[in-house]
Amino acid sequence: MADVKRPLIEMKNIDLYFGTFQALKNVSVDFNAAMANTAISFAFRDDPAYISFGDVSLLDLTTGASSNLLANGNFSGGTYQDQKGQLAPMGWSYGNSNGAQFAGMVSSSPYACAGFSSGNCWYDGSMMAYDTLSQGVATNVGDRYQLSFMYSENSHQSLFSSLSNNGLSGRAGNGIDIAAYAKAGVPGGPDVPEPGSLALFAAGLLGLALFLRAQRRRSY
Repeated sequence: MADVKRPLIEMKNIDLYFGTFQALKNVSVDFNAAMANTAISFAFRDDPAYISFGDVSLLDLTTGASSNLLANGNFSGGTYQDQKGQLAPMGWSYGNSNGAQFAGMVSSSPYACAGFSSGNCWYDGSMMAYDTLSQGVATNVGDRYQLSFMYSENSHQSLFSSLSNNGLSGRAGNGIDIAAYAKAGVPGGPDVPEPGSLALFAAGLLGLALFLRAQRRRSY
């Protein structure tokens, strides 16, 4: 049985390069839909640097359809100004209720978005707190879905961590994290996990609680 208190994916112990964006990595996870509407959400934190994120897709493995169920998964569809004045990618809801500085934005920078299919990506340096992207999709109850995305990161840290555990604050902290969720309903405004409490954001989580674990490797 799935642990509903945890995200589908939380990036931890992921090997990084030092001072430059690592080669893009692809991540995917499968889950079973339990409702007719599912909110696919991502939470980002990067105290010391920035995460590049994109090429997001959701496929129905049961029907075998090849069409991406997420709108604007490659962030090439432009932006809009939400009710709080934040520029958000079309098709997505943005949340930053903790007021994280250096929050995410759509970028087309060759430095930040190299290797992404559209040349665009979500570029996020949310410091000491999480911001989020969320999108509601129609899902078939019982169908198995695959959620995939690509990412890179450019800090000098060797590990991802949901909290800063080096005793330092601001850009000197070492909290770096990406978490993905499949939640109930169409999001009216995504919740944002407070530092140290990802479970707050995971309320109503459906699907497999899978953590990715990769051995620590350093590249010089």
